Amino acid sequence: MRAVSNFSKFMGSYDAWREMIKKYGLKWSEGAFSFSTFVSQPFPMLLSECRRIIEAADNRFRNEVHFLALSGLRPGEAFLAIKTFHEKGEAYLNSRLMVLEHYKFPETFFRRSKKAFITVLDEELLEALKCSKSITYNALRCHLRRKGHVKLNYFRKLHATFLRQQGVLPEFVDLVQGRIPPGVFFKSYFRPDIERAIEEIRGHLDKLRRLLFMRASSSASSYHPAE
Repeated sequence: MRAVSNFSKFMGSYDAWREMIKKYGLKWSEGAFSFSTFVSQPFPMLLSECRRIIEAADNRFRNEVHFLALSGLRPGEAFLAIKTFHEKGEAYLNSRLMVLEHYKFPETFFRRSKKAFITVLDEELLEALKCSKSITYNALRCHLRRKGHVKLNYFRKLHATFLRQQGVLPEFVDLVQGRIPPGVFFKSYFRPDIERAIEEIRGHLDKLRRLLFMRASSSASSYHPAE
């Protein structure tokens, strides 16, 4: 599919190719799974890299990095969430469940292959969100690039791996990371207690916070909420 798509651009018939894709419902395959991808970023390496990013970020970005690190969102989505929170307030935040409800704004958070549904908050994460600024993802990325750190997607990988290691069901990890697992079970039969799942995930956030923002050699956290 990719080869034909590139060839159609070369031949000047890309519009016709797009029409054919739409007419016949053609789709790209996901490709074969590479085991090297599975083992290339073990948890200790992810944790070490994420700590380095946190240490490299200036203090003025501390709330934004805190939210990015614990939300499980893709970097671009995290900064859209900050912007949406400051614009929509209670229409976006479910105060009873303490979650951000991205699904209420599909035009912002639903893309063809990437989506965000909810983000579970605790008190400290909510405070970081309130104190954050509506900066762009590119602003933080450029700041970190000057210091040699740009792998912001490591936070999302660490978030998913940590929750699974704590015993959170894969379906719940997928839910808070914006994935709909394939298969009949999830779509037709799986009817979990969402509120209980949210509380379970919330209970692990402070553990992850301590791993990320506390130096292994120190008993004091390197994270300090904004004044």
